Amino acid sequence: LISHPFPYGPRDGAAMTKQKLTKDLLKNLCSELQKDAFAGTLIKKLVGEHWLEKVEDLRYVPQHRLESWGVPLKLIDEIYDFLAENEADEGAHNMNAYMNYTLRPAMQSYFTPSITFSKLRDDAEKRRQPQTWAAKRLQRWFRHRQQQRARKPVITEDQVLSWLEDDDFRTPDAGKSQEIREKRAMESLKKGVLRWRARKAREKAEGLTGPQKKPLPADPFLAKIVETSPNTIPAFLAQRAAATPRDCEVYQLFIQFGNSLHQSEEEMRPYVHRLVTINWIEEKEDLALVEDRHWDAWAIPEKLVVLAKLEAGKTGGPKKNFRRDCQCAVL
Repeated sequence: LISHPFPYGPRDGAAMTKQKLTKDLLKNLCSELQKDAFAGTLIKKLVGEHWLEKVEDLRYVPQHRLESWGVPLKLIDEIYDFLAENEADEGAHNMNAYMNYTLRPAMQSYFTPSITFSKLRDDAEKRRQPQTWAAKRLQRWFRHRQQQRARKPVITEDQVLSWLEDDDFRTPDAGKSQEIREKRAMESLKKGVLRWRARKAREKAEGLTGPQKKPLPADPFLAKIVETSPNTIPAFLAQRAAATPRDCEVYQLFIQFGNSLHQSEEEMRPYVHRLVTINWIEEKEDLALVEDRHWDAWAIPEKLVVLAKLEAGKTGGPKKNFRRDCQCAVL
């Protein structure tokens, strides 16, 4: 869990009103990982079921809870990586603001040569000729006040009223706003009914009646996930996956492991599906994200675990992509 010493959101008053949305973050991360088709299911789980509407809400969710919801391990790492980058950027921004608007003006006011010389001269005159010093100070104050009054334009109440219009401070009619909302809702319902009728007509033409159950995946491992964990993120990932895992570095690596251990590709497929299909571990560097508790829970043979750890040690940690340009809507 990312340490977060501040109560909520960005650390300055102006930025506290800008809260990034979780749904936009998930869409962007899924797009980066080329998993756009699964963004809707993840948003439904995190935002719809658990009300994590803002990105800052994710800071307080432990990793094991995200794992228990079935969020892919690679996506969990990407989420925490984004939170850490965002916090570091905000810290650097606050430090720059302190330096530019607090420390630098104070340093200039005390260490500028002209200002320092003026203060020394004023202090010497105050000690030697206190009455003259007091008279000059009052004169400076009076002249400064006169200059301020001369600069400020005299604005009358009639001038202010002439700049305003009747609708500037008018509250919209509640009845009219309700009418507009009802009209939009009826239009949305009509479109939904048309889509429903078109779907029913298509099912009737195809001879389909009643709720249709999707066929199980061809792969036995994926079919077991769909049957044992219905209506979950892993089940949705398994339902949409192909029988053959996605061709990637981890897939090729485990096929090599199988060849060296005299195991066929079909025997290695369940372990590859667990890593690549369900947890999006596709690059060799991503194997460093898998901990001992994951290997134990997934019941992967220990020899494969040893080989995977050795490969992860050679490649180092997962690659980190800076996402300062991540386009998230703000409230």
